[in-house]
Amino acid sequence: MSLRAEPGRGLYAGGYLTLYLALTLAVMLSFLLAVINGARVSSSRLKAEITVDTALNSVLGEFSRALLEQYDLFFADASYGSGNASVQRVSDRLRMYAEKNLEPAGMLHPGLRDFRGLHLEECEVTSARFAADEDGRALKEQIYAYMTADPAGALFGELLTMVEGYDASAAEEDTWSSQWEENWSAFTGSEISEENEDSLYAEQGETIASFSALNEFRLLPVLWQVLGSGAEVSEADIKGAGDPLSRRRVHYGQATVMESSHGYPPADAFLMDMYICEKCGSYREPLEKGLLKYQQEYIVFGKDTDRANLESMARRLLIIRTAANLAYIYTDAEKTGIADAIGAVFAFLTALPELQPVVKNLVLLGWSYMESIQDVRTLFDGGKVPPLKTKAAWKTSLMSLLFPEARDTAGSESGLTYENYLQIFLFIMDGHSRTFRLMDIMESDIRTGTGCSGFCMDWCLDTLTAEFDFGSGFGKGVRISRTAGYN
Repeated sequence: MSLRAEPGRGLYAGGYLTLYLALTLAVMLSFLLAVINGARVSSSRLKAEITVDTALNSVLGEFSRALLEQYDLFFADASYGSGNASVQRVSDRLRMYAEKNLEPAGMLHPGLRDFRGLHLEECEVTSARFAADEDGRALKEQIYAYMTADPAGALFGELLTMVEGYDASAAEEDTWSSQWEENWSAFTGSEISEENEDSLYAEQGETIASFSALNEFRLLPVLWQVLGSGAEVSEADIKGAGDPLSRRRVHYGQATVMESSHGYPPADAFLMDMYICEKCGSYREPLEKGLLKYQQEYIVFGKDTDRANLESMARRLLIIRTAANLAYIYTDAEKTGIADAIGAVFAFLTALPELQPVVKNLVLLGWSYMESIQDVRTLFDGGKVPPLKTKAAWKTSLMSLLFPEARDTAGSESGLTYENYLQIFLFIMDGHSRTFRLMDIMESDIRTGTGCSGFCMDWCLDTLTAEFDFGSGFGKGVRISRTAGYN
């Protein structure tokens, strides 16, 4: 048998192999290109996400160092120290960071592109949450996170005890002044004969002089009555840093919230109270590095100057103390007996029996007023005053009506201090006013302390959402929307 192949047989077999290899190579090449393209698309998506996260974190990393150092708060200033804040500035910063992170690593020949060919086409902040949004919710959430880091149960119980024993109505109604004016008008308008008048002045001239001295004294500014004419009081004015936040048109964002946030609730009145007492100064402990020295008083009363806020504080304390002391003195048999006796003498010497209750009331009103002035002086000097007086806690004598400027500020062993009253006033005040006046303080301190005169708390953000559109030189681009924040 011959082993030689028939003519043309081998050539026919080789043609099949070539066709097979050609078809197989085409399939494998298509598969390889599909895998490469899939890798490029996935890699582009991953690169875009990393770029977005890096850009957002970089923007949030540019938080205000002054706010952090002084108030332990994380907020990014949308003006970046320029005083000209806008959402577009934040978008521009995001674009800058994104483009920096898209730059290929290593040395590439100009005109060449990397495996992805990725570039940023659009970058825009679509929503954000600023400090003033939802009545300062972002601020209060951060205060909650800061204050709950340490246990405050004992402080909470102490504050609630003080508030429960505080009569808020007494702080708003000056019943003493109305009673004094009524009785003073009756006393000065009484018709006393010349003969009786001479006898009256001979017997009770000192008492009449004390009534006149007290009437003139009470018309002086309360702060002067408490501290005297030579007291050193700060004259700082919050308008020295520009219009405060609570008195101008406020900028609001979209109150954006992260889905993956810690979910801190806004700080309640107690935590806000504790935070303000920790971070802000007062008359007893002025904050030297702040624009206003008596910052807690500003938050409570909202006046422009330290002096005006301290005057309001002194007036409110005086109203509270006169209400309490007046309520007590009419229950003290010894003091009412002295006042009744003086009234009886006046009625006898003038032959006007209707003067007896008038003079008695003037004595008790004047005596309780001078006791209240001494109480406020004691509080301003750092002493304690019991909320309700007793015979042992009463400090002034009847002679204090003759010498209203005389000081006796020895405090009691128990009672409320100046700081305690401030805590109570902060706790019971309107939440909106407390939050926005606190931001006034923060804003004025940053403006004067860092030289950034255009700093605005309502342009400080803690959460933002941004959309990024990435294009690719190899085909389909990538669009990503991401929310990031400090919470």
